Amino acid sequence: MSESVIPTVVEQLLMLPDDMQRQVLEFMQTLRVTMRQGTPGKQLVQFTGLIPEEDLVQMRHTIEAEYGLLVPEMPLISATNSSVVE
Repeated sequence: MSESVIPTVVEQLLMLPDDMQRQVLEFMQTLRVTMRQGTPGKQLVQFTGLIPEEDLVQMRHTIEAEYGLLVPEMPLISATNSSVVE
């Protein structure tokens, strides 16, 4: 992280009332808990195309129902024909 970001955040934080400072703290704690963890995509490339298309479609629908739309730049690749699954 840039050394200039931390003092700027602290400066802005000090200008907020106590209740908003508490909200910022809670938000920061949430960010720490939800930081992405897992396996880098480079290590998963070897599995491209191994999941059947109907499973990918079901996963997409489940994720969209639970969390909203998927990022468009993250297409699902079918195992049967290596095409993008909508």
